[in-house]
Amino acid sequence: MKTRHFTITPRHIVLVAAGFIVCGFVGYFAYQLLPAFRAPKIVLEMPASDMTAETPNLIFRGRLQDGTRLMVNHDDVYVDGEGNFSQRMWLASGLNTLEIIAANKFGRQSKLTRYIVYNP
Repeated sequence: MKTRHFTITPRHIVLVAAGFIVCGFVGYFAYQLLPAFRAPKIVLEMPASDMTAETPNLIFRGRLQDGTRLMVNHDDVYVDGEGNFSQRMWLASGLNTLEIIAANKFGRQSKLTRYIVYNP
């Protein structure tokens, strides 16, 4: 029985290095494209949770990923270049629902709902 010996040649080194480079490029591009396939993340700083308010106006604010469209109760909200948003909302007496929807340019959506009770 003959045994074969494997000899490392410069050609083998080049092929392995090229394989690593190709895998690196594929991994990098997959990492860059991953946010396009995920729903955008909404970070709502205010109100952080359901609450009771004693004043008729409420300022909600937070941040999103860049390039994301934001709607609150089906109205568009301005999002600055860094993904920050802030807007004043007038409350009706009783239970108010704050429905926040963020959509990226690929149609992926995230939704948050907050319930605010206004007791004048």
